[in-house]
Amino acid sequence: MIYLNDSRASYFLGPLRGVGETVAEMASALSEVLARLGQDGAYCLGYSGGGFGALIFSSRLGVQRSLVYSPPTIIRESLPIVIRNGANLEGLLSPEGAVDLSHLLQGSRIPMIRIYFSGGNEHDALEIENISQISDLDIRPFPDMVQHNLIPSMIARGLFGTHLEWLVRG
Repeated sequence: MIYLNDSRASYFLGPLRGVGETVAEMASALSEVLARLGQDGAYCLGYSGGGFGALIFSSRLGVQRSLVYSPPTIIRESLPIVIRNGANLEGLLSPEGAVDLSHLLQGSRIPMIRIYFSGGNEHDALEIENISQISDLDIRPFPDMVQHNLIPSMIARGLFGTHLEWLVRG
């Protein structure tokens, strides 16, 4: 298992100490680690900003599946902070000047990706709407929930284990 922590809160857009300065460098370094580990399968799991990271790396790493909770899908308001934290966004900006997953995922080989979000959380719903036109994504709202962090509720409802089983099942 490889665990990444983006302590700079830069949505895994870089730099990530010991991994790389850019998304391309980080994807290359992670691919090398996976190859050295001799892994037959790789998976991504992330929540919120980590979900953004899971989505941006899923196609770049050739993972089998990704499980994501409440991800932002377009980095626009936080972009000045991300840049100030050292992210090199060359090749990642949409024509509108944002880091937009709907733009970055179009035309990519998308693995099986399941996304859960709080349907009662207006911000989360807007983020998901941004990528809802990508047909390869399995998007699943929890209409009765409003909290951004779904994981404690998934654990309390006995669903998190089921979600993890889906992620790693071959």
